[in-house]
Amino acid sequence: ALAIEPGMEPAQGALIISSDGGRAKIPLRAGIASPRLSTDTTRLDLGPSRNFAPVNGSLRLFNYGLGTLKGTLRTDRLWLVLDRVSFECATGRSVEIRVHTDMEEFPADAVDDTALITVESNGGNLQIEVTLNVERVPELEIPQEVRLAAPEPGSAPQGRLVLHNRGLAAAHVTLWAEPPY
Repeated sequence: ALAIEPGMEPAQGALIISSDGGRAKIPLRAGIASPRLSTDTTRLDLGPSRNFAPVNGSLRLFNYGLGTLKGTLRTDRLWLVLDRVSFECATGRSVEIRVHTDMEEFPADAVDDTALITVESNGGNLQIEVTLNVERVPELEIPQEVRLAAPEPGSAPQGRLVLHNRGLAAAHVTLWAEPPY
C-alpha cells in the first residue's frame, strides 16, 4: 500500500497461504486512506425566536477517515451567523460549529425561514438545513406595587396602574383585587 501513488485506483490482489493443513486464498485491496466528513445532524431546528430575540444552536462535524479534515462553511441567509468559516479536524475527532441569529437581517414580515449551511472539505461535502420560526408574543411590564392614597380625607383610596406591553402581540389582561383593598 505504501507504493500506491495518490490519486491512483486502489490496488487489488490476493494473499495465498499454503501449508500442511491446506491452502487458503485471501482477497486483498489496498488504497490511500483519506479524511471522511460526517455530521451529527442534517437538520438543525433553532426553535422559536420570541419577538425577534436572538437564538443560538450548534452542530458537530466529525472526521471518520484518516488524515486531517480541512474545510470551509458558508450559509445562504444573512440572518444565520456561523462562529467560524473554516475548520481543521484530526483523525477520529470532531469540531463544534456554533450558530446564532442576527434578527436584524431576518425578514420582518416572515414567521419562519430555512437556511442552508454548506460544508466543503477534503473529506466530502454536505448541507445542513437550519430552520427558525418567530413567535410574536406579549411581554408585559408590571409594576412591583401600586400605592393607593385618598385624594381627600374620608374618600376612597385611589392609585394608578400602568402596564406596558413590550411584546409584538396584543396582551389580554384581567384585573381583580384581593383583600385587603
